[in-house]
Amino acid sequence: SEALVTLGRVHLKFGHLEAAARAWENLSISIEHPVLRAWVHHEIGRCHLETGKYVEALRKALQCRECAEEANSNKWTFHAGLLRAQCLATLGRF
Repeated sequence: SEALVTLGRVHLKFGHLEAAARAWENLSISIEHPVLRAWVHHEIGRCHLETGKYVEALRKALQCRECAEEANSNKWTFHAGLLRAQCLATLGRF
């Protein structure tokens, strides 16, 4: 799983957002800890947001929030809400 985190970060560093999202999607399947799942869903959502896939980004924001609430993480609940708001604003649904 660390290899997929690193792979995603390398793709992100080079601006390969779709490849980063794919790497993290593979990672999200095996993560059990809700805070880490929240982080992964948030990162995938950010990649989707920045590549214009707003509905997919919104889906990931909601998954991030679910994981954050499961973990009682205010930090990731906030980040999920921010990502959701960015998606809704971009979609004109605010």
